[in-house]
Amino acid sequence: MQQRNQRSGGPAFGSTHIEIIATLGPATASPDGIRALLSAGATRFRLNLAHADSDWLKRCLAAIRSLVVPGSAHLPVVADLPGRKFRTERLAAPFQLQAGTEVYFGRSAPQTENVVHVPFHDWPEIISPKRGDTILLQDGAMELRIQESGPTGCRARVIRGGMLRDRMGVVFTGAVSSQLMTLAEEKIRICRAQGVHAFLISYCETPADVATVHRSVGSASDSACVLIPKIETAAALQNVDALLAAVDTVCLARGDLGAQIGLSRVPPAEIRLLKAARQAGRGVWIAGQVLPGSLTDSGVNRPELAALYYALCHGARGFILSEETAVNEKAATAIRSMVEIIQQWTDNGSPHCQADPV
Repeated sequence: MQQRNQRSGGPAFGSTHIEIIATLGPATASPDGIRALLSAGATRFRLNLAHADSDWLKRCLAAIRSLVVPGSAHLPVVADLPGRKFRTERLAAPFQLQAGTEVYFGRSAPQTENVVHVPFHDWPEIISPKRGDTILLQDGAMELRIQESGPTGCRARVIRGGMLRDRMGVVFTGAVSSQLMTLAEEKIRICRAQGVHAFLISYCETPADVATVHRSVGSASDSACVLIPKIETAAALQNVDALLAAVDTVCLARGDLGAQIGLSRVPPAEIRLLKAARQAGRGVWIAGQVLPGSLTDSGVNRPELAALYYALCHGARGFILSEETAVNEKAATAIRSMVEIIQQWTDNGSPHCQADPV
């Protein structure tokens, strides 16, 4: 399996290509919105398949193709595959999860007060009490440990509680689920047919996960397929050297990673990952609140730009903007801010840090 980065066009920053990946969403998923992002300096677009329906996906891809080189075999798009995050179905009413209590998650459940329906179909494959698997809600703010599981669901004990509501993201910390790829098959086919060759793998933890996804999105002889694991779990951090050996690029997803390991441990983890990637000759994309100030009236602030510059100095080769472009009416301004700081880095000789932190 060979996965080589397909570089898109976009602004040239010296001899080094830096990806500026703009997520399309309600504020930008139109021909005019895409054109504005391209003009501002976006080099690639992220499409989140977990939220996209097939019609929306086709419209976005058609709009992108109309604005880039028509004969290009590869669209400047990265499709973000759905990970082990499902969402709760509608509840009779929100309820408080108290630490120490038990909750049943599944398609069907015994008659009990705390039942959370989740549209999942391969419970035995992805969860195991023996592994100590957990369930994370609200980006890790709420945590439950699985006590027992069966063919239709599992019972879990609340470790960190909180208010449970409709459509809340549910993350199972077990193995990658083949069902997720099955649910996304139509969207993957649409992407491949339209020239999308790059895919982000959510909640990827081992090279075996990469191989599993490759079987779903490509073929054994498909050298054009580019798979980019998202480093967003503690297990992925532990296996990062093996993942770097398996692919050309990884993505550090700081939001979900922070929920798992704690916010204060994310910055040193980022530096260690960037150092490991440099030593392995691999690339790293940074995602997760890259320019959150762009969503406020105050705009992008100095600490955000400094963090971008430092990441570039340590070897980051791409940045993914999420809410900053998906739901931001000033999305083009956020892109221009990123272009400016990358240009500053380039003008200063693309410096690398003189000393690598431990």
